[in-house]
Amino acid sequence: MIHLFEINGDRLAFDPQSGALHLVDETAYRVLEAYNQQDGIRPDPTTLDGLTAAYGDEVHACADEVDALIQNRLLFIPPEPMPPLSALYPDGPRIKSMCLHVAHDCNLRCRYCFAGTGDFGTGSRVRMDQETGKKAVEFLIAASGDRTNQDIDFFGGEPLLHWPVVVALTEYCELRAGETGKHIRLTITTNATLLDDDKTRFINAHMKNCVLSMDGCPDTHDRMRPDAGGKGSYETVSERIRSFIRE
Repeated sequence: MIHLFEINGDRLAFDPQSGALHLVDETAYRVLEAYNQQDGIRPDPTTLDGLTAAYGDEVHACADEVDALIQNRLLFIPPEPMPPLSALYPDGPRIKSMCLHVAHDCNLRCRYCFAGTGDFGTGSRVRMDQETGKKAVEFLIAASGDRTNQDIDFFGGEPLLHWPVVVALTEYCELRAGETGKHIRLTITTNATLLDDDKTRFINAHMKNCVLSMDGCPDTHDRMRPDAGGKGSYETVSERIRSFIRE
C-alpha cells in the first residue's frame, strides 16, 4: 500500500518501501486510490470506466503509467522480509543501555503523563527490590559482549521515591564496573520535587547526568504538573532545581 495525502494544495503519493514520493494530479490520485483498494493490482475495467466517467479519458492511460512504475519498482514495492535476529547478531544481540524502572509510582499527577502518573496503567504502584535491580545490571553486563561503555538510567515513575535502592544499585554498578572493566555511566530522571542536599551531592559524585523536569512559567507548570493532592509543584521544583544547579 502507498500513502496518499494532500498538503498545501498538492496531492502526493509516497511508497514507503522504495522511498519514492510522487506529485500527482487529481486523476492520478483517484486512480492510485483504486490501486490501493486492490493492494497494488490494476483495478478491473468496470472500476476504471467509472473513474473515466468522472475524470475523463486519461484514466486508462494513467493506469498504464502506474503499471509501468510498479514494474520498475517505484510503486507498491512488496516489503522485504526481515532477516532473523540470529542473522544480524550471530552471537546474540549486544545491549548498550537500560532504563531501570525503580519505581512504578510518582508523587506528581502530570496531565500528559505517558506512564499513567507512574503506574503505567496497571493500577498497581510498585517499586523494584534491590535484588531485581542487581539482576538487571548483571543482564546488561552479560549482554553487552565486548562493549566497554554501558548506560543505565534510573527511571520511573519517580525514582527518588525509592532512593535507598538507587543508592544501593549505584554502588553495585561501580563495584561490578571495577570487577569487569566496564564503564557504566549512570543517569537519573527526576521531577526534582524530592531533591535535597544529600541527594544532590550523591548524584554529582556518582552519576553522569541528571534529567530534570519543568514546564515553563509557573501557571503552566502548576496546571500541567500538580501533585497527588492537586496542588501546583512549581515553587518546590524551581527551588530544588536552583539549589541543584548551585551545587
